[in-house]
Amino acid sequence: MSRQQIHMLRKRARGLCLTCGAPAIGVYCLKHTIAARERMRRKLKYHRRLRKSPSYILEQQIRARRRAKNTGGARWAGTTSRRPAGSRAASNGH
Repeated sequence: MSRQQIHMLRKRARGLCLTCGAPAIGVYCLKHTIAARERMRRKLKYHRRLRKSPSYILEQQIRARRRAKNTGGARWAGTTSRRPAGSRAASNGH
C-alpha cells in the first residue's frame, strides 16, 4: 500500500473528507460531495438531476440554515420607514 492510500484510509476511519480533511458526510464533505456529483454528471452525460438523492437534500438543508441565520437577526433589526437623509424625497422638499 502506498503512503497516500494509508493516509486516505486514516482520514476515512476518522470520519474526515478525503480531499480537504473537513468533517465528512460519507466519504467527502458537502462541498466535495457536490463537486463529485457534478463531475460524474458531466462525465456520464446525465441531464436529469435526482433531486431526492442525499446530496441534494443535505445541500438544501444547509442553504436554508445559512439563509435563516444570515437574514434572521438582521432582517428585523433597525427596520424603519424613514428614508436616508440623502434620498430624492428629502432633497425635493416633500
